[in-house]
Amino acid sequence: MQKSALSKIIVAALGVVCLSSCTIQDLIDAIIGYGQNASNGVSILESGDGYYKPSSTTPYYSYRDIQRNVGLDALPSTGSYNVLVLPIQLSGYPFPSTVFTDLENVLNGNGKEDTGYWESLSSFYNKSSFGKLNLHFDVGEVYSTSYTPKTLYNAFASDRVQASNTMLREAVANYKIHNGNSSTKKYDYDGDGLIDGVIMVYSCPDANSSQAIHSIDGKASLFWAYTYWDYKNASEKKNPSSPVGCTYFWLSYDFIYGPVSTPKVDAHTLIHETGHMLGLDDYYASSTGMYSDYNPTGGWVMMDENILDHDVYSKMALGWTNPYVVTGPCDLSINPSQTSGDCILIPTSSGWNGSSFDEYLLLELYTPTDLNYLDSHTAYKNRQKHYTTYGVKLYHVDARMVKTRVTDQRTWTYADESKFSNSYFYEIGATNCNKSRGYTDQRFDLIRLISADNVNTFTGNQLSDENSLFQTGSSFSMRKYSKYFPNGTTFNNEDSCPFSIEFSEVTSSYAKIKFKLS
Repeated sequence: MQKSALSKIIVAALGVVCLSSCTIQDLIDAIIGYGQNASNGVSILESGDGYYKPSSTTPYYSYRDIQRNVGLDALPSTGSYNVLVLPIQLSGYPFPSTVFTDLENVLNGNGKEDTGYWESLSSFYNKSSFGKLNLHFDVGEVYSTSYTPKTLYNAFASDRVQASNTMLREAVANYKIHNGNSSTKKYDYDGDGLIDGVIMVYSCPDANSSQAIHSIDGKASLFWAYTYWDYKNASEKKNPSSPVGCTYFWLSYDFIYGPVSTPKVDAHTLIHETGHMLGLDDYYASSTGMYSDYNPTGGWVMMDENILDHDVYSKMALGWTNPYVVTGPCDLSINPSQTSGDCILIPTSSGWNGSSFDEYLLLELYTPTDLNYLDSHTAYKNRQKHYTTYGVKLYHVDARMVKTRVTDQRTWTYADESKFSNSYFYEIGATNCNKSRGYTDQRFDLIRLISADNVNTFTGNQLSDENSLFQTGSSFSMRKYSKYFPNGTTFNNEDSCPFSIEFSEVTSSYAKIKFKLS
């Protein structure tokens, strides 16, 4: 594999140059000048000695753009949208009479007031996105299929994707029969002929909760919850006046109960799978191979153990929050991330490309409150109770883009352009999950928690705990925490870290953090 000499955009358009060749004020002036004159709309919200805050971290492309450049689709991550929900009734398994009221509450309810337990899918994303993403879920007519769980499983030779894709096509066609061929246009916001996202809820239990279903699908492949894409629909000529399905997730109705029972409902799994429909990857360990016992994020984020709020990298990449970017020695104060969106980004020594899709350190102040409250006070089903105290979480993010030729998708280089070319496919190179399918060195993680205790590396199926949170008096340098970086004292791109960090004061309401030149 070929690795480009310049592994990121250094943002020549920003006028940002290497720290060693300019003063900090020169750098700030250059950034501000770019913000005032750039044609792509990137601007600076705030700046001061040693830092600035951009108005966007998706100036070039978003997770949705990444999906669309390979011919697929994803839900938009900002704005107000309706999402199509299709109940799939398998033969011999009629839906319980209470399911449809429960579905309405778990999808569109006003938080605990309607769910009796936690947030609904809609209320979670409204809060997690700071009001930037507002989703309403439209439950369509029940599609009753002649397939039983067993005949559906066997009809496609245990190929779960073919089976769920078939259900998607049939259920969407059934929806059009009842509502008209153009009825799916309201779910295709970019007009490309693909419905942006479909939730299919099937009527038999999942394989883990039912011995009868487990005997059919013991590996829990089809009768489980997962997100996928209908590549056939995506590749065929599309009719924007009658969009078809592409991006979907498929789950049993019993996932809406989890640790509760009707009339209480639980949205945890729905929230996690919707994260995938927005473009987010899984952050948990690979299921097989040498990394199968390694949990890069320590387990405790929504896209890992499907608990708690989303982490700040995910929020930043979805366009919900913008970081303070450290450019020189400074003191910064941040508030709890789940209510403020505050986070701090530390670039590598050669700079930051202005987008979420680069390599850097990222800090947030965690507190066991708000969207974190339930899972930090009550252990979720088959999970441990999360951190019960506050502290700063420090991540190493490597979300650099790679590009592959459309005609040769395994030969890659790091992308160093700010616009997609039709000659290439673009994807994030590193991954936490299914590392054998990633592009870059398998030691590289998309998002990696650095444990404050400098002991727990989250191998051997270890999870993070309160000792992973940085507290008052803690400090960080790349040399001190070299075990958390595959290259030791340098980033994955072989750059150094320009700064060391001192945690001057960490409380439940704010964290004061000092950045010094290394």
